[in-house]
Amino acid sequence: MRYIGSKTKLLNLLKEEITTFTALKNDATFCDIFSGTCGVGDFFQDIYKIIANDSLYFSYIMSRGKLLEEQCSFDKLNCNPFVYFNEIDTSDYLDGYCYNTFAPTVSGRQYFSDENAKRIDFIRDKIEEWYENNLISEIEHDYLLSCLMESLSKVANVAGVYAAYLHIWDSRAVKRMEFIKVEKTKKAMYDNIVYNEDVNDLIQKIEGDILYLDPPYTPTQYISQYHVLETIAKNDK
Repeated sequence: MRYIGSKTKLLNLLKEEITTFTALKNDATFCDIFSGTCGVGDFFQDIYKIIANDSLYFSYIMSRGKLLEEQCSFDKLNCNPFVYFNEIDTSDYLDGYCYNTFAPTVSGRQYFSDENAKRIDFIRDKIEEWYENNLISEIEHDYLLSCLMESLSKVANVAGVYAAYLHIWDSRAVKRMEFIKVEKTKKAMYDNIVYNEDVNDLIQKIEGDILYLDPPYTPTQYISQYHVLETIAKNDK
């Protein structure tokens, strides 16, 4: 997922610097309290126990997806959710929030094509329905939601952030959205913890061995750049 300030290209450098100046056992706790899309936490979760946090709810969901996936089994669900969502026909799903708010036919906006907006709405609603009917756990709910965030980011008609949509359709935005697994690189070795709190409150109640701070460097809050992802994640409509 494209994200402002992503450190994916600096991960090996970060690891080199951290291991040079620390001599910690592998189960040390790594605190990433401005986690964003959790690229850093994911990278270190095969070495350290991760405490991740972000004030944005969609970032919290992304961190949950990357750091807690190993706790998902979908035992109660009578299908493979990825096969199900990729095979289902959603062309008649017209009452969803994204189709009526972020797609061109109803609203005139071009964040998503009509087809993909319908798919996003169906998947978002179905995840919530499964959770309300106790067919998936809270962690499974959040993992599937993180996969939806990853999936829709691949077909969003934006330059990178969601403050505005493109007025000419990007070639990737007109492709049918595939429901994919959240992009992660490492398997969790410990019981990670994820928070959705203000960092000033959280720092008073957590403990760890490494404190990694990567605060926003823009004059405005990230919510204005990612409001579309935030409202889909929260389902607040």
